[in-house]
Amino acid sequence: MPSTSTTSIRRARTGPQPSPLWPRGTFRSLTYRDMPIALAPNLWRRLGGGNRRSQGPREWVHVDRPLVDADSPEGLEEVFWRIFDGQCYVAADHLAPHRPDAETLLRYQACIGAMLAADEGRKRHYLSKNNNAILRLDSVRQALPEAVILIPVRLPTAHAAALLRQHRNFLKQQDEDGFVRCLQERALDRTLRPRDPGRAGTLGT
Repeated sequence: MPSTSTTSIRRARTGPQPSPLWPRGTFRSLTYRDMPIALAPNLWRRLGGGNRRSQGPREWVHVDRPLVDADSPEGLEEVFWRIFDGQCYVAADHLAPHRPDAETLLRYQACIGAMLAADEGRKRHYLSKNNNAILRLDSVRQALPEAVILIPVRLPTAHAAALLRQHRNFLKQQDEDGFVRCLQERALDRTLRPRDPGRAGTLGT
């Protein structure tokens, strides 16, 4: 199926890349409107949950990209990989190169198919923005042979400065807001303890 994937290491400016494509209306991506049931887009559409979100544009938590709203593309497809194959690439202190098996790739294709079907055929091109896709580029190419993969690269000095800026940004947010500190501690704990794939549900409901 036609698809475009933008991926790179953190702070490499993958975020703004889909923007010129997105307004054309032919691309389907996971957005904040698909939360909290990102892997069941048809069910969420039938429940009408996503359609109730009318939040206007607001500043992103990283304060370094254009304003975002409920329809902004986000790397939510990583939820799929964490649930179905997290134990294969999430280590205690790093993320390892990821080579999902054939069954997992078929599930991934089914997930994308469900996303496209949720829009009743109006959008036929899948658009992915996921930094962690760089861990599994060969597998993405295998699952989506028609995919165009974009890998932004920044000047090393600018990239290092962006990482330092975000480190200071989140240190400040944690000092000023206990909720942010608690949320990040919980997110880190869950990242280092991937879910048992035996408990995973069914896609495309």
